Amino acid sequence: MIQDQKNHRKMYGNVLTWFGHAGAPLLGIKLLARIVGQVTEDVAELDVQAARQIAPTTGVTRTRTAVKIEAAEKAEVLRGLTLVLTTDSKVTAALAKPVSSYLRGQDAAFGTYCQAIVDGIDAFSKQELEDAGYQPAVRDTLQADLLSLTATSGEAALMQASSKTATDSLIPLFAAVDAQLTRLDQLVQAQRFTQAELVTQYEALRRLPKTPTGHRFQAKGLTPYDVPQLAFNILEESVPTPTLYNTGGRGHEVVFYLGATATSRPLPGQGVLVKNGKKVTLSDYSSLGDAATAPFLLVMQTSQLAAGGWRVRG
Repeated sequence: MIQDQKNHRKMYGNVLTWFGHAGAPLLGIKLLARIVGQVTEDVAELDVQAARQIAPTTGVTRTRTAVKIEAAEKAEVLRGLTLVLTTDSKVTAALAKPVSSYLRGQDAAFGTYCQAIVDGIDAFSKQELEDAGYQPAVRDTLQADLLSLTATSGEAALMQASSKTATDSLIPLFAAVDAQLTRLDQLVQAQRFTQAELVTQYEALRRLPKTPTGHRFQAKGLTPYDVPQLAFNILEESVPTPTLYNTGGRGHEVVFYLGATATSRPLPGQGVLVKNGKKVTLSDYSSLGDAATAPFLLVMQTSQLAAGGWRVRG
């Protein structure tokens, strides 16, 4: 959910909770009670759908790497089968490397190599493949995996696309609840002359909670020498243009970089070095590493001094 949707959901909960307690006397009005019941069901459905959106959003981003690994396993099986069956030295030379050697590289190179394996399998006759115990489902699943990997340029981009789809799909559910509450407003207002205090309470609960407009992401911590420190997972926080700070004292230098795990160390030359008292604002994460395979933003002090400090804002 985006913030506006979260604010609406909180308001729905406040109203429904009130009807279960102080506002219960109004439920004696049959039509009003039916609408409250419908709103309760609609909000429950909204919560179910919102919960489902969370798993695909984070799951898809995790799954992209998992899909690549699974595709590599299938491709390696087919590569081995191809090498057994082929008599073409060019094919043998072209498929000499194990698929795992491409797994951590660029997606394009990985996809090209896997596709070459698929093409190699497709060159054999049906009878040759059957005699060798070939399973067509392996090839078909691999092909589907490769198509899904080429559908986006990286894990973060896939997450953003999935997140937008999830947010958009909730819009009609929110609209349905709002429409029912508009009907409810009229029925409650009709009780103004006999239940004035309850009407006033209801009106107060129907207001959307305010969200601070100046809210910004911020994380900070210490930087012990040569020990990676986790800032955050870029797939779980919405910080598209982070500002990196070195809050250490004189002589402190830290490097910000992306890692595949929460404790990854930077590769030689990887990341952005920030000197003490300085800050660097990034337009994206490309200068820190490959977000498709390394979603953790880490910072490590490279100066052999007492621990300094780091901060990230966005």
